Amino acid sequence: MPWGQLTNSVNPFLPTSQTLQMQNLIYESLFYVNSLTGQLTPMLGTSYKWSDDNLILTVTVRNGVKWSDGTPFTANDVAFTFNLIKKYPALDLGALWSKDNYLESVAASDDSVIFTFSKPNTPLLYAILGQLIVPEHIWSKLSDPATYPNQNPFGTGPFLLDSFNPTTNTITLVKNPNYWMAGRPYIDKIVVRSVESNTTVMLELLRGTADWSYVYIPDVQKTWVSKNPSTNKIWWPMNSTLILYLNTRKYPFNNPVFRQAISMAIDRAAAEEKAYFNAGGPSSAIGILPAQQSEWLDPTL
Repeated sequence: MPWGQLTNSVNPFLPTSQTLQMQNLIYESLFYVNSLTGQLTPMLGTSYKWSDDNLILTVTVRNGVKWSDGTPFTANDVAFTFNLIKKYPALDLGALWSKDNYLESVAASDDSVIFTFSKPNTPLLYAILGQLIVPEHIWSKLSDPATYPNQNPFGTGPFLLDSFNPTTNTITLVKNPNYWMAGRPYIDKIVVRSVESNTTVMLELLRGTADWSYVYIPDVQKTWVSKNPSTNKIWWPMNSTLILYLNTRKYPFNNPVFRQAISMAIDRAAAEEKAYFNAGGPSSAIGILPAQQSEWLDPTL
């Protein structure tokens, strides 16, 4: 990956943590949220339910899970995590406790976690279910979790941090032998190396000294796939949107006719070709991901 010089930090709450992209292999969330399809896969949680008035969300947690130091995982760990990021706002990367989200409290009750809202806000479900959970018995003892490097992390995930080498700029993860999902993971080790640029990543891939990466490759069919079509593969899922935002409180952007004129003036096909070399086709004005349009978009419109 083109991350430059790595630092030995696996704090899942800090955006500056150099190993941020690997934290989902060490820590887990209540559910895995598939950003491509919107589907939810149970992880540390097994089910969820909203009250009739949508003010209480109840999530049932999984039994039989242990942290990688052998301590049992419980609903208390989940409630602790959410209350930790409330106490230390710098950790609240998803702004879950923003006053505009109406989340009032999070508490454990037996094998469930109760999320209470002052006003209904069901769209916050994805952010709640996707929050990485940390062990209370370790993080409750920290004086300042916002600066904690967490160089020996204990998680519930499929991998453990094995080593960090600042000289070779590599991080090695090994499989968790006591992972709660039987038979997983399928592989024994992952070695992640960081380099200085996308160009260096591309050279490593072309030489065959790297197996996988996710970077922007200009004209990917020509510069990557065509070099060795039997080996050089790509997967470019459309799981996000690029949107032109206008400040509708200021003139002339507060004029709907002006905004419509801008929309009509944009050559979407040309923009997509220049930016993405016709990888995905022109964008849709509705902003719904292609994989989810059949569920949400009225075909008669």
